[in-house]
Amino acid sequence: MLEELIEKAAGWIAEQRDIQRPNALPFAPDVSAAMAPFFGHEIMGAARVRIVPSLENPDFFLSFESKYHVVLPDFSIMDGITLGDTILLRDHPIELPLIFHELVHVAQYRFLGILEFARRYVMGWAENGREYINIPLEQNAYELEHRYRREPDKPFTVLGEVKRQLS
Repeated sequence: MLEELIEKAAGWIAEQRDIQRPNALPFAPDVSAAMAPFFGHEIMGAARVRIVPSLENPDFFLSFESKYHVVLPDFSIMDGITLGDTILLRDHPIELPLIFHELVHVAQYRFLGILEFARRYVMGWAENGREYINIPLEQNAYELEHRYRREPDKPFTVLGEVKRQLS
């Protein structure tokens, strides 16, 4: 079951990234200026963002849930989702900590690649009570986001922290 979910998730991420990327834009100059001290020009130069009216669950979720009698995370209630180097944000007031959180995922993808990111995300979900908040990749992103919230004027190298925590 988990290998099938990993394969489907990685395929969906890659497909959605390719669909969304052409309509995504670089971050506004003020956002890039605020985030660059943490993420560097390499990640900020590669990352793109698209504001969308809503986030949708992958098409395979319903059939997978009924086939295996599991409840997968509900993307439709989330404020953002990261697809490799492309971030989708729900169209509502967007604050820098949310952008920071999603950029942590860009750094995670950069370090792990799509397949390994999907594997760790799915396995983290399965091994930690099938709860979104317990997924180690999310915990890593929230931990770094909280560090940013506490001291937004004290930059640190997010990619270095991601590599250290995920190695």
